[in-house]
Amino acid sequence: SGTKGNKNFHILVGRHIEQYLKVHTKSEKGRISDSIAATILKANPPGRFFKKDPRIGLWKEIDHKSARIWVGQTMSRKASDKTTQKAIEYADEEQQTYEKLFQTQQNIIAELLERDEMMQEKQKGNVKE
Repeated sequence: SGTKGNKNFHILVGRHIEQYLKVHTKSEKGRISDSIAATILKANPPGRFFKKDPRIGLWKEIDHKSARIWVGQTMSRKASDKTTQKAIEYADEEQQTYEKLFQTQQNIIAELLERDEMMQEKQKGNVKE
C-alpha cells in the first residue's frame, strides 16, 4: 500500500540493495534483513510490520523474526529486479559497443578498398604521383 511507512520501508530497502547484492551467503543476507527490520522497529516512533489475516481479513502485527523474513523476501525480489535491470543495461552497452566496432570495421574496410583501387590505378599508370 502507499502508506508513509511502506514508502519509507522501500526507501530503506533501496539504500541497502547494493550491499545485499554484494554478499553471497544466506547468513550475510539475513544480517542485512535483520538490520533493516531492527532499524524500523527501533525507530522513534517505532515502525511496525503487519500481515493480513486471510481468515478474518484484518491486519495483524507480526514479530521481529517474521518481519526479518518479510524484509528478506522483499530484498530478494528487489535484488532480482536490480540484477535483471543491470543485465539489461549491460546488454544494451554491449550492443552499443558491438555497433561501434562494426561501424569502425566497415570504415576500415571502405578505406582499404579505396586504397586498393588507388594502387591498382597507379599500377595501370592512370594516376600520376
